[in-house]
Amino acid sequence: MIFDQSKFIHKYIYIYIYIYTTMFNKKIIVLRLPKNDIVLSRDDGLSGSTVSWYVELFTKNPRKTLREILRNNEIGKYVITATVNSVETNPRWYYIVCVVCEKTVHPIEENPGDEEGPVTFDCLQCNRNVTEVLVKFKLVLLVTDDSTEEAKFLIFDNIAYPFLNKTADEFAEEVAEDDDSVLPRTLNDLIGKTLLFKITSKNLKSRKSTFIVDIVTDDEVIIEQFLTQNLSKDATISYADDASQCSIMKNGNNKRLGVMDDGVVNKRRH
Repeated sequence: MIFDQSKFIHKYIYIYIYIYTTMFNKKIIVLRLPKNDIVLSRDDGLSGSTVSWYVELFTKNPRKTLREILRNNEIGKYVITATVNSVETNPRWYYIVCVVCEKTVHPIEENPGDEEGPVTFDCLQCNRNVTEVLVKFKLVLLVTDDSTEEAKFLIFDNIAYPFLNKTADEFAEEVAEDDDSVLPRTLNDLIGKTLLFKITSKNLKSRKSTFIVDIVTDDEVIIEQFLTQNLSKDATISYADDASQCSIMKNGNNKRLGVMDDGVVNKRRH
């Protein structure tokens, strides 16, 4: 895996990090079926599993409202449209991990007399102090739907990065000198938007439970067709330079789709 070194500035502190220049070690294969069904497959050298986002969003998983899920304490995978009310800033929308084990690390406070240098982090997994870290998304969206219920949707880095088309590091640098409550513009622009999600609910114990997002899209055409249960036949595939990236083209307009299911597959806007 190849890394580029850059500086991440937060609260006037210099932190040395490495950012992935490619999202995966594995090659992503994109196939076009005769019936305009888009199938994405991860070439992992094994049997190879395939994921059709059409099947995931339109046929395989039940369509539910937040009220149905919350009131019945239903555990499973569901598809839902919801509007973003807010993006949480406490806890922060990102976290920092060790570049080796990718486990969460915490900064070590320096003594006032110490010479200025790279910030050191404590990695419990590696059992040592590290200076090489990654910044990753951990977005918590407070959403509501037509049933007027509210819930928290959690979007991890492998979904958020291709959906937002920027790394967490780029966003963090954008607001580095601001208060923690200040959101990057792109995240703030999510507020008020209606998105289509495939979510997973696990160990649902209360109405305050957080749902994991497996797929998210802001494509207005897909959302409208989901609401009418009729997928358009004019979807085509546009390939990016990197074989692991692609985007959906709808009537000439690029839209975003982040996908995760067993083998992670991501679509990205350009």
